[in-house]
Parts: sequence; structure tokens; C-alpha cells
Amino acid sequence: NVTAMNSCLSSVNVTGSVSFYDNTQLLGTTNLDGSGQAVFSSSLLTVGTHTINAVYNPDPDFDPSSNSLQQVVTCMPT
Repeated sequence: NVTAMNSCLSSVNVTGSVSFYDNTQLLGTTNLDGSGQAVFSSSLLTVGTHTINAVYNPDPDFDPSSNSLQQVVTCMPT
């Protein structure tokens, strides 16, 4: 699972969605929940190192943003 969390420290309810990419390949998009989190699971990653990019797709009241991390897959599920 990859979790993207809103780090805004306010009482504003952040809405929109987060798209998750393996480099530039779209893995999937999920909506933010009521606490500003987007959780995504994928079985599409192969063994190796992947750059996972999370891109926030805001509603019109917010600005877009993105962040990335390195994910190492050492074995495939059986």
C-alpha cells in the first residue's frame, strides 16, 4: 500500500484525488477520504527499484502538488 496524506494543518476539508505513477506510467487514481488521505494498492510492480510519484489533483479551491519515493520490490507474490 502507498498512502498519500494531506499535511495541511487546518480545519479545511481537502478534497480531490491522488494519481500514483511508476515513473511516468499511471498505476491508478484514488479520491481523498474524509481525513485527507489517499490509499492505493497495486500488484503491477516488478522486482527492482521503482520511483513512485504521487500527484495531487485538487478541486478548484486548492493547488496541485506532488511527491515521490523509491520503492524496492524484492520478490513477487505467489
